[in-house]
Amino acid sequence: MKGRLLVNVRTPLVAVFAVLAMNVGCDSQTANDPSTVLLGQCTCVCRADESGAGAAWGATFVETPESKACLEVCSAHEASLDKKSCRPAYNSKFEAPKVAAAADADFDGVPDNKDNCPSESGPASNGGCPLFKNLGTPTNTDSDNDGIPDNIDKCPREPETKNGFQDDDGCPDEVPSAISKFSGSIEGVVFKTGSAELDTRSSPVLTKAADVFKKYSDIRVEISGHTDNAGNTEANTTLSRKRAEAVKDWFVKNGIDERRLEAKGYGPSKPVATNENAVGRAKNRRVEFHLIQQ
Repeated sequence: MKGRLLVNVRTPLVAVFAVLAMNVGCDSQTANDPSTVLLGQCTCVCRADESGAGAAWGATFVETPESKACLEVCSAHEASLDKKSCRPAYNSKFEAPKVAAAADADFDGVPDNKDNCPSESGPASNGGCPLFKNLGTPTNTDSDNDGIPDNIDKCPREPETKNGFQDDDGCPDEVPSAISKFSGSIEGVVFKTGSAELDTRSSPVLTKAADVFKKYSDIRVEISGHTDNAGNTEANTTLSRKRAEAVKDWFVKNGIDERRLEAKGYGPSKPVATNENAVGRAKNRRVEFHLIQQ
């Protein structure tokens, strides 16, 4: 039985949890009928054993990092079974993947450059770390201090860019230019004088914005209304809110989920130009779109 190793010991609980996360199992119900299960790059042959003692799979074995890893996962798999003995089907020839893969020192399937525990095997869902450490203490680190735990952070060594675009993946990014065009003051949104009713001239720009919002379905947008300082402040604030809500209603009627939109009215409180002349006041009467940070 060249290349096979006696696997008749129970591995630590850490390794058991790591293998259980692979969602594998042996279904053999016949004592003399072994079944084979693939464990990553290893093959583990298991058979039912109703004698109460582990089966003797005596073998010679030349240890290499690859074969050691194969032994560990197979042994841990055996520990998860009831009355079954397993051995690694390893013949001293470790077949490399057909496509060159990134370095993976602990052979857990998570490349070292994305593995938060490169010397300890663990599932990708936990960043390559064992599901439990130190007798049950969960792994919940945040290596880049961006508020996203490493086990769900796609870029655990690079902080997330909080800009309202894909803020939950943990990676630095830039807002696509298509979205940037509809951020800030939006030219072309027109209302009837002194009213919150949209003028039909607003349709072209709102249609283009809706197309972008549909394409990037994970973004959320604040629609804000603003006025100049002429007249009553409270009335202006109410009007600005109703105008923002009118724009939101237009988007909802045109296929945008209302949960992605938030309408607010700021009245004259956030001017972008002087209110001392007509040109400045015209700039202050506006509608703005802003991405909501998630």
